[in-house]
Amino acid sequence: MRRLTAMVVLLIGGMLVIISTRELRAQVSNGAPVEYIEAPPEPAVVFVDDSSFLAMMPPQTPLRTFNDDDWSWSVMPQGLMYKSYVAGEREPRLSTTFLSEVHGQMLWDSALGGRAGLARFGNQSGTNPEGFQIDVEGAAFVRLLPDEERDVNAVDFRAGLPLTYREGPFQAKLGYYHISSHLGDEFILKNPGFDRRNYVRDALVAGVGYFPHPWIRTYFEVGWAVIFTSGGAKPWEVQTGFEIDTRRPTGFRGEPYFAMNIHLREEVNWGGSLNVLAGWQWRGQKTDHVFRAGLQFYNGKNAQYSLMEDNQQLIGFGIRYDY
Repeated sequence: MRRLTAMVVLLIGGMLVIISTRELRAQVSNGAPVEYIEAPPEPAVVFVDDSSFLAMMPPQTPLRTFNDDDWSWSVMPQGLMYKSYVAGEREPRLSTTFLSEVHGQMLWDSALGGRAGLARFGNQSGTNPEGFQIDVEGAAFVRLLPDEERDVNAVDFRAGLPLTYREGPFQAKLGYYHISSHLGDEFILKNPGFDRRNYVRDALVAGVGYFPHPWIRTYFEVGWAVIFTSGGAKPWEVQTGFEIDTRRPTGFRGEPYFAMNIHLREEVNWGGSLNVLAGWQWRGQKTDHVFRAGLQFYNGKNAQYSLMEDNQQLIGFGIRYDY
């Protein structure tokens, strides 16, 4: 019964559509006007001023983006505010140098160490850092005797904790360092009557540096071993010098450098040493690390503090890597 009813409804609907279509065609063919049913008007688009609504919202803090010029705290930063002196004979770095004493034997000096930042309040640049930074440093300075089966002549150990600062052409550091010197076992066995020193120095150090030109650095440093001394060490020491080297990335071609350091020590009656280096260097683009190869001239008291009373004049060639 339901199916029959549905079929009847569909049939009636179809007939009505056919009749309406025929009437419309007849009106068009007779020229009678055709009446159209107007579509309902579209709703108007209303623009609402939402300034009053936004004014009710709490103010939004803009997102801060950091760049190399922003000063902020960072841990384990890249770069150093106060780099090691290029010609400093007891600066933490990686190096190895073959030296010849005038009218003497061959020496093989090596440094195994480095310096790195622990924390910084300053910009985030790795090649041109500015701000305050605390570093940690350490190195072992070993001297071997190639003519004597590469015996260890002596080794000095250094560790320190400097607080450094740099802004523009000015830099400064204030810190603490420990250094101790030890004779090699082979040297003691071959020289049983040698008067062994237990040289130890725990000192405060303050230094300043200035760049009168982007490629020229001058510096002055004072050390005061007020904490502890032994083995002939005395409180005061002074270092000064200058460096000429490019501060821009060098690429594979590299560029020349020249550096001189004067180190005066109270423990040798304000004698000391003159150390001069010259050669070729390669500076990194992102890390500012530097690799150097060149000549070295050293004149003065022995740089191994266990043998500090000896006078030496050395010339040689070596390579160095500074952080």
